[in-house]
Amino acid sequence: MSGEGLDVVVNRPQIHQVLLNIILNARDAMESVPPDARRLRVTLRREPFEEVVHVLIADSGMGIAADRLDEVFEPFVTSKAQGVGLGLAISRTIMADHGGDLRAESGEGSGAVLHLTLPVMSKVRAPHGALADVSIRPARSVPADRA
Repeated sequence: MSGEGLDVVVNRPQIHQVLLNIILNARDAMESVPPDARRLRVTLRREPFEEVVHVLIADSGMGIAADRLDEVFEPFVTSKAQGVGLGLAISRTIMADHGGDLRAESGEGSGAVLHLTLPVMSKVRAPHGALADVSIRPARSVPADRA
């Protein structure tokens, strides 16, 4: 991801999975909302002097009860008849593996906001927990017989 002061280093397929899980959950949460009232908003920002990028995904669904805001990230917890309950648990693990976080904010009946944070590129955690400056270089392919 990149933008003015929003550079982060991520595993694209993993972050794609996180965003997909959240957006599909938002779509499902808005099924009972009249079509003209359905809203999905994605906001990307960095506050001055913070070393994280914020991604907020807000929907106009039924929201999450206050006492379930942490529970929705537990494995096998779901409110869907056909759900398995792993999407948000896996997503939170992926975010933690990237040095970030995933949490939910909501008021029952007023939609949900899933709040993702990722460290900015200059403060990515290196192995063994040290902070390191990093740069992104284009990947190059290696022939299969040399990998």
